[in-house]
Amino acid sequence: MQRNEAMKWFWPFLAAAAIAVALSAFFQAKMMSTAAETRLPIAASREAPRVEPRHVRLDPVVVIGRRSTSQLEARASSPARGKQPG
Repeated sequence: MQRNEAMKWFWPFLAAAAIAVALSAFFQAKMMSTAAETRLPIAASREAPRVEPRHVRLDPVVVIGRRSTSQLEARASSPARGKQPG
């Protein structure tokens, strides 16, 4: 691309970027001002919360089945290849 063609495209993209930044800042400021109005007041106190304790009972879990042996366990339990006993 020639320099003149590049400059022809540069300024419109630069202007579009500047407009995008300006609009972003404008809408961000507008959102921050409306967020302050929509917040709900939260009351804080030093008192202990008035919640009745819940009693939870955990039942034991029974596992039915067996996990498959890993490749390392299978190789460890299999007879060694290539070695002669003795």
